Amino acid sequence: MSSSFSEEAGYSALEPDETVLSDVHVLADETKKTFDGAVISRFVFTKPVASFEHGSPPAVDVSTPDDDEDLDVERHRGTANYEVIRMEHRMAAILNHVGAQIWKGALFLSDFLIAHPEYIRDSVVLELGAGVGFASVVSAYIGSRTVFCTDALLDALQLCQRNIARNSALFPTSDHVRIRRLDWLKPFEFKVDKDDDFGWHDEDLKLLRGGFAVIAADVIYSDELTDAFFATILNLCTKFNQPFDVWLSIEKRLNFTLDDLAVCSPPYRHFQDCLRKHATSSIPQIPFITAKQIGESFIQAFDYERTPELVGAVETSC
Repeated sequence: MSSSFSEEAGYSALEPDETVLSDVHVLADETKKTFDGAVISRFVFTKPVASFEHGSPPAVDVSTPDDDEDLDVERHRGTANYEVIRMEHRMAAILNHVGAQIWKGALFLSDFLIAHPEYIRDSVVLELGAGVGFASVVSAYIGSRTVFCTDALLDALQLCQRNIARNSALFPTSDHVRIRRLDWLKPFEFKVDKDDDFGWHDEDLKLLRGGFAVIAADVIYSDELTDAFFATILNLCTKFNQPFDVWLSIEKRLNFTLDDLAVCSPPYRHFQDCLRKHATSSIPQIPFITAKQIGESFIQAFDYERTPELVGAVETSC
């Protein structure tokens, strides 16, 4: 989440220099301020019921709506059955830098991956719009082969670098997570530059050519960014000439629009329109993308409010 919100017909979007808040840290185990105004929070999460070595936890339908229509999800917290992720992040940021915050979508996607590690275990994982690197840390922890944690902005990449180092004890090797620059809004390329701390290496591209899965948490919140997201997915298809799965979480931000005279989520609607476009296209230059929604009944490992506006989807590309 590193690009600005855009103006949507029918409602007034926030200006790029306006400040937005994320309250996810409120339920964190502990939050401490750093010297530059950021905070470091401890996110305690429940380990899966079954060990990773012996398969995924059994599928259990555990979510029921409470009186507020929030999902009341079964928790499994024991005295020794948990791990801790420590994350540096911002509690508030302007729209152009919302990736410096932690959002519910990252916890929702992480919950799903912890409940179903079989989808990325022993796989190469490419996270798009990593922000603080939360989902990359979880992906490395649950047994992915290599994780490419990518973002466009230098401050986001440096923040990911610090967070990956802060949680390195959770990974099997020191280079298990590789932080790389990938800007969706510029001409698509994997620039090989060994002198750049965040440049791509030939070895990276070799790993990706062997197959990979994509993850992205809460990167759908403006039409411009959504279009760039789909362009990036299609460019990945073209460059590596192979199908791959995209595991995606979205938090639908609701607004009253003049066009609809109702409360809805125009960015989510635009995302659905993009999906329909690529699911029905007969143009050779536009590959097919199929998608299905993930149910929300998987066990909640992190502390946050799991609301009906949180949506998970898997897209099978090309």
